[in-house]
Amino acid sequence: MKIVATANVQLPGYGIVRRGTVIDYAKDKIDERIAANFLNAADDSRLKPSKKAQASQPELLKKTKEELLAEQEVKRKEERKALLDKLGEDGVKEQLAEFSIPFNSEMSIDKLCDLLLDRIGE
Repeated sequence: MKIVATANVQLPGYGIVRRGTVIDYAKDKIDERIAANFLNAADDSRLKPSKKAQASQPELLKKTKEELLAEQEVKRKEERKALLDKLGEDGVKEQLAEFSIPFNSEMSIDKLCDLLLDRIGE
């Protein structure tokens, strides 16, 4: 199927396709991004995403922002618990001091764990 770009867009296998450029593209690979940036070259009509291309979207895109944030928070709580089980409160403070991470004595242990986890990249 011949499609024409309505804006400059990067496509795998084509590189950057400039506005107004006509390319051949498989009809079953047209996803939402392609449909938004290309028109049918034959009659300048809007493209419709194929069912197969819609089904190939990762599960991540099917979740709401709140669901993703809730999952991240649950994971973070598990990481904090594992860190506390491994080091204990005093160990967390010692590690923060060793890494020269500033903290004050009024911070909660969860906040201290978060600081340490951010520093060590977990």
